Amino acid sequence: MRKVELIMKEQEKYEVIKCIVDGNMTKHTAEFKLGLSRRQINRLIINYKEFGKQAFRHKSRGRKSNNATPMATKKKICELYLSDDYCESNFQHFTELLEEHHKIKLSRTTIAQILREDDIISPKAHRKTKRAFRNELRRKQDDVKTKNEKLKIEDKIIALEYAHPNKSRKKYFGELVQMDASKDIWFGLDYSHLHIAIDDCTGRIIGAHFEKEETLKAYYTIYKQILITYGIPHEFLTDYRTVFNYNSKTAIVDTHTQFSYACKQLGTILSCTFIPQTKGRVERVFGTLQSRLVTELKIRNISTIDVANEFLNSYIKKFNQQFAYDIDYSTSVFELAPSEEEINVRLGILNKRIIGHGHHFKYNHHHYVPIDCHGNAVFFSPRTPVILIKAFDGTFYVSVHDTVYLAKRMNTHELHSENFDQLNKDETAQVRKYVPPMSHPWKVKSYVQFFEQEKLSWQQWEDLYYSQTNVLADVNHILGYF
Repeated sequence: MRKVELIMKEQEKYEVIKCIVDGNMTKHTAEFKLGLSRRQINRLIINYKEFGKQAFRHKSRGRKSNNATPMATKKKICELYLSDDYCESNFQHFTELLEEHHKIKLSRTTIAQILREDDIISPKAHRKTKRAFRNELRRKQDDVKTKNEKLKIEDKIIALEYAHPNKSRKKYFGELVQMDASKDIWFGLDYSHLHIAIDDCTGRIIGAHFEKEETLKAYYTIYKQILITYGIPHEFLTDYRTVFNYNSKTAIVDTHTQFSYACKQLGTILSCTFIPQTKGRVERVFGTLQSRLVTELKIRNISTIDVANEFLNSYIKKFNQQFAYDIDYSTSVFELAPSEEEINVRLGILNKRIIGHGHHFKYNHHHYVPIDCHGNAVFFSPRTPVILIKAFDGTFYVSVHDTVYLAKRMNTHELHSENFDQLNKDETAQVRKYVPPMSHPWKVKSYVQFFEQEKLSWQQWEDLYYSQTNVLADVNHILGYF
């Protein structure tokens, strides 16, 4: 006879029901011990008398569930996750990508279980989960015998990471905006910097831009995005970079960087910190973007910075819809932003220059001269201090004695030589002199004088005139003089 094996709970039911049938226990005691009703106890007694110990064994044990994921699907899921496109994504993001791109609709727990069976753990797992997984891999490593299998398990052991406690969010939308940049291989093969600004109240990314380096231009781009879309924020929180603050001990207290001066002009407070945990909101968002955005860019084969910035605008909307809180505009503290023309000048780069003896000043190896609104050059005496303003769109302005002029770049050489450059056909047509028609009054008078001096006959005069023009109306007009 085949031996029947039961699990712990089934074995407990079997022993209690056997005691009832043998007369060693009452049904009331069995109800209390098993936590079952009298009707369930009676049903178990009937099944025990008919089938014996086999009645307590689950009928589906050893059978495959009808809702089980097919092995081919499990294998495909593991292969996809280990591929270069998805290996850096967390399990939740990977579940969303499977449904979006491969039409595999499974829950996150099912995906995690399938990957865990293949000794794959999420890169965003908690310390407790990583510690348990590491111990499990150590036990497997002790059980295997071959060196290759031990090395494979060793490669799967993940080092522990340390977390930091959360910080309370600000109360109002726009009260605090955290800004930072992250250097990573976001797309292609080279490093690039992703600059973002995140609202502390809602966790919403309100500005994002890719650049090859962490630059003032990128932070100006984010600031302009915020101003146009939302308005002027109350405060920025950044790290101590030279873009935001002077690190030199010899710097004057009232000295501003280009970005801090723009914040002062627009009315935004700029605060800096040495501690990354102080601006932990933006640091944590970078962790999420490094696992999600890299995968999104990779599966779309984006390798240039212009295309990446174009995709970034649409992806941030999707990101905010999924992770950020809804905006309550009644609690917004964003101030009304100035016009786009004024923003263009406010987000500019200021440089001090001095008018030279040639009544112009030099910047970046080029010479500039102030011009007024009519396009005429304005000349100032030498040694006059001026402030050159390079606007956000690249236009140059110059401030002299609190008056702003346009700055025109002077040519280092003449564009055309009158002595050696030949005019082309179009230029020749433009400079060709005006030739009056034969019916012009002074031409008629000259012909009459010529006719009288030469004493020509009418036939000779008509032959001479028709050799010069074919307009018959001019002949009648000239004959009217006689």
